[in-house]
Amino acid sequence: MNNETPTINGDGEQTRDYVFVDDAVGAAILTFKSSKSDNSIFNIGTSRETNVNNLYKLIVGETGKNVSANYGSAKPGEQKRSCLDYSKIKKELN
Repeated sequence: MNNETPTINGDGEQTRDYVFVDDAVGAAILTFKSSKSDNSIFNIGTSRETNVNNLYKLIVGETGKNVSANYGSAKPGEQKRSCLDYSKIKKELN
């Protein structure tokens, strides 16, 4: 937003399963209120991978800023892909 050049670590093709914060909070509240969730662990996700380059393009489009990214070195040990399976919470808590 300050017209600074953002840095994307690596090639930007690494993926994550991004979740809207309200959805994550809603899922947490659902588990706290449910008697079915005692001692259970649930993944909260979308089961969709989004790569950093596409996320960057979305942010640029939404902000209307025309700022080119700087590609830096990849972070050591960073995983290339991440996508969560939320079927357990969907099945158990609907």
